[in-house]
Formats: sequence, structure tokens, C-alpha cells
Amino acid sequence: MAMKEYRNGDPCFGHGSFSLDADRTVRGERNVSGSAGEGGKGEETRRIMVLSDLFPEELKRLTDWWQGRLKTFLASCSDYLADFIGGENITGIFVCGSYAGGELSVVFETGSPILLSDIDLVVVLNSLEAFRRYYPRRSELGEACEELMQEVRFVGRVEVGMLLPENLGALPPRPGVFDMKNRGIILHGGEELLDPVPDFERSDIGIDEALILIENRIVSFLGHYGSPRAETEEGLYCFLYEIARVYTDIATAAACLTGEYLPGYRDRLEFLNRRGIEDMLGRFLQSGLLYKIERWTVFKLTPSIRTLNVEIDDTVLDRTGRECASDLMRFWQRVKAFQLYGDPGHDIHASQAGSRRKKTGIVHSLQAWKTLLGLMPLQDRLSLAALLGTKLFTTDPLAVVREYGVRLLEHETGGSRRTTVQGARGGFPYRGGRWEDCVKSIHAFWNMLIFGRKES
Repeated sequence: MAMKEYRNGDPCFGHGSFSLDADRTVRGERNVSGSAGEGGKGEETRRIMVLSDLFPEELKRLTDWWQGRLKTFLASCSDYLADFIGGENITGIFVCGSYAGGELSVVFETGSPILLSDIDLVVVLNSLEAFRRYYPRRSELGEACEELMQEVRFVGRVEVGMLLPENLGALPPRPGVFDMKNRGIILHGGEELLDPVPDFERSDIGIDEALILIENRIVSFLGHYGSPRAETEEGLYCFLYEIARVYTDIATAAACLTGEYLPGYRDRLEFLNRRGIEDMLGRFLQSGLLYKIERWTVFKLTPSIRTLNVEIDDTVLDRTGRECASDLMRFWQRVKAFQLYGDPGHDIHASQAGSRRKKTGIVHSLQAWKTLLGLMPLQDRLSLAALLGTKLFTTDPLAVVREYGVRLLEHETGGSRRTTVQGARGGFPYRGGRWEDCVKSIHAFWNMLIFGRKES
């Protein structure tokens, strides 16, 4: 299918600044050099368009409808899950993530709204028996929830997570857990549902969690970077949204590095702008990276091709994707070098991704592999178990996926995509061969581990 071109004025990937008004409207300004007489140069300030400038009445109508519809949708999801699983098996249900923070990404400039963000629902089950019965079905339950709102196109998914009450108190100090504690919204159950979640200090979220966040984003990004980008309207917005997620996660990781993590894309952007790159952040956010964080945070908060103010075609998408991949790889290298050597400028390679990885116990490792193997066809299950051997007792499959995701990204950004990729040890999460095939394999395992989605 031929790429549809969106023409909206001058390209706007140069330097500029953005501010966030109190009413949460995203606004921006860009300095544009222009002629000021013969031989002279002057500057004008051009305000970047936002969605509310383009069709304010329509936007207000759509957003008012959306806010009301979303509340009824979440209530319907909660009721459906309680009915399907059985109220007697459930301690509570809550929503976290972008929705809970009031920052869900929705496209309104299309024929029907496109939901880009995932909606993260968590069901707290009250018995191990119920957990074992319904945890493998979480992808199926999420798809059933999506059917409850057919007037919206889902690019993001309804993700149904499941926990036991004792799991809540054992959650690690990560950005998502911090947000869950401080922003989670209870849909079903008592007000005390989230009380067991640890009340971490911002300084508890540091470099180790920043690396996990970035490595998770690498694997997710690879799955979209290596796939068709704009053959459909949904595909175009999905690709642009994945670009935005890279830069907003870099912002999150940067805040973690300072020991001052805070929830919310807007608040993190304002924090980084206040800190600037004069202090230690300048060792990580180089080469215009802070500007790109600003640019793509704006898109994530108000996803609109019109606000990008750039001609979108295949060439622009390819260039933007390659540049994003390089920025992501360089940022990971700086953070990993800082973790290993205390110097972001130290030479580092993807083969060191597994260095200083936290060891997991035998019980945790076996449980994690059991979950993955249970989602695979029997023949593939037996084959993978035989290849892995003792690694089943000593590794966490998610950590292995993250490690080899970094290797695949380095393979691409180093200009080696056309060369054969060496297989991972034990054949997991890919057995080697064409770069595209390895990306497909690792992303399939990622979806099985994170979301419970079986390979198609």
C-alpha cells in the first residue's frame, strides 16, 4: 500500500522549547531564523500548533464524550472480570498506568478515535488456585474487555495483570510500582486494596531500575521498528507512538538516575527542563536529546500528525526510526557504562548487557520458565527445555530477553542488519539467522512473557 502523505507545513525537528499550561494544554514555541534585511538575520517566534487550535469545538466535544465513555468502559471491564472470574475469587481490581495518571494517548483527528496507550487493569486474586486457573487466560480476558468498546480502534491493548495479595507487598522499587501506589484507581474492592504496596521513596528508584526500563523499551521498540510502519492509519500512529515512548522512557530513566523519580510525563519534562544539562544529566542527555524528549512528549500527550507540523512519508519515517534507534542505543550505553565503571563515556558493548545482572533463585527461575513453556506448543516446549538445560535453574527468561534485545539493537545501529545474527545461547530467545527473523522471535517471546499472548 502506498504511503499516505500528510502535509502540514515546515518540518519541525529543529531546536525549540515547550511549556505546559496549567490547564494541561501542551503548547510550544520554536525559534525560526529568517532574513532581516540584506545580509542580516533575525528571528521570529512561531508557536507550534496544538490540537485545540485546529478544531477547538470538535475537540471539546470529543474529549468530553471520551472521558465519560472511558469511565463507563472501565466499569464494564471491572464487572465483566468479576463475573467471569467470580467475585468470590477476587479481592479487588484496580487500574494503573497512563489512565490512572490522566495521560492516556488517544488520537481524535481520525474518523474514529484511536487508543494508543495500553489500559492496565490488575486483578488481585485471593487464592493460588484461582491464580493458576486464570493467569494463563489474561490475554483472552483483555481481548474480551476490548470488545466492550467497539467505537474505538485499539492500537494499545487492555492488559489484564493478576496478583495475589502477598505479591503486592513484595513489588520492587520501580517507576510503575511507585505510580501504582500513588496513582492507582480502585474499581472493585475496598479502599485498603493498595495499602500493601510498598511506599518507596523516590531515591529508592535508581540506576538498576533505569536500565531495566530502557532494556524493556528496547525489546518493545524492536518489535515495531522491524515491522511495516505505515500501511494503515493505525500502523502510522502506532509507529509514531512507539517513537514517543522511547523518548519519554529515556526521560523517566534520566529522572531515576538523579534519584528524584516522579510520576507523570508532564512533570518529568518540566523537571528535566529545570535541571537542564548543566549538571550530571548532561553526561547522559547529549546531542539534542533533551529537545527530542520535549518534542515527543508533546506528541505523546496530544498525539496528532498536525502538531508534528512535518511532511510524513516513508523517507521521514525511516530516518526518524533510525535516529531513534541510535539515540536509544547510545543512551543505554551511557547508563550501562555508568553502572559498570562510574563513567558514562567508557566504551561499552551489548555483550556486557548481562553484567551485574541480579541473580535469581531456583524457585523463581523455574516458575518463570514454567509460565513461558506453558504457553508454547508441546514440541517447541520440549525442544527449548532441552536446549536450555541447567539455565532453567539459574536465569530469569525476561532478563535473558532484555539482554539479547540489546544485542539485536546494537546489530542494527552498527550497520550490520544485512549480516547473519549469531544465535543466542541455548537458542533462546532466537536461534540466529536473519535480523528480521530474530526480532520476530524475541518479540514473540516478549509478548508471551509480559502479556500471555501465544505465538500466532
